[in-house]
Amino acid sequence: MRINSNSGINAYRNYSNNLISVGRSTEKLSTGYSVNRSADNAAALAISEGMRTQITGYSTELNNVKNQISAAQTADGALTEVHSTLNRMQELAARASGGIYTDEQRGMLQNEFAQLSSEMNRIYDSASFNGNALLKDRPDLSGVNLSTAEGASAALKTISGAIDQVSGQRSDYGTLQNGLEHTANSLYTSAVNTQASESLIRDTDIAEQVMKNTKDKILLQFSQALMAQANQNAGGVLRLLNQ
Repeated sequence: MRINSNSGINAYRNYSNNLISVGRSTEKLSTGYSVNRSADNAAALAISEGMRTQITGYSTELNNVKNQISAAQTADGALTEVHSTLNRMQELAARASGGIYTDEQRGMLQNEFAQLSSEMNRIYDSASFNGNALLKDRPDLSGVNLSTAEGASAALKTISGAIDQVSGQRSDYGTLQNGLEHTANSLYTSAVNTQASESLIRDTDIAEQVMKNTKDKILLQFSQALMAQANQNAGGVLRLLNQ
């Protein structure tokens, strides 16, 4: 049998409250969050979760934009090779159009030209990103023939047009990359700013929580001492009643 006085009941109530406070402050220190459940701060939790959804959206969009940038860079790299190949083909056509070469020599120039044309087609066919072809529009040089001076002269105009076309494509990809990089920077900035705002709402102030946790533990020890004292007093009353 135990006799509970008002002081004992109050001591137990204080002990229970202090125990809860110690648990919560310890949890905030261990998780790093001041809001771990809706009971901590329902409004703050709702705002924080909404911001986290935004951050996830920014991250997904940013990854998509980065993939587009990579695809554009891959396409531009392939077109750079095409550009270099066309420059060499133009040089061959210019030589073949001159009157100093024999038909046999022009035939040798044509052989190299055909090899370069085949290599250029390979570049167009192999340029892809994640299995998707990147270069669909290409210069058709299948009818070009450097075997005669007349054919070589006509080839110069055709090759010049092809070079202009590739230059235009590279310019378009450059513009696309600049726009995508601007979008990526904007998304990254938005994600960082939203993350910072979410941290202010949800993250715990470590210094403040350490002080509170220390205070709560002191109060818990004090309430335990009061409970012990109350139980001791109650035990004394029982001994008196039993005499």
